[in-house]
Amino acid sequence: MKSLIDHARSFATAHVADPEHTARFQALEAGQSPQALFITCSDSQGHPAFGPL
Repeated sequence: MKSLIDHARSFATAHVADPEHTARFQALEAGQSPQALFITCSDSQGHPAFGPL
C-alpha cells in the first residue's frame, strides 16, 4: 500500500509540474463533462473464457 501512496504523491512532481503537460492539466482544471463513468474490477483473476485483453 505504501508503494501505491508514494507513486500517487509523486504524480504531481513527475507529471503535473511538467511544462509539457501544463496546458492539458489547465484544460482539465477548467472543467470536465464525461458522458459516463466506467468502473471495473481490478481483480487479476479474470475468467479464462474472456481471453486476454
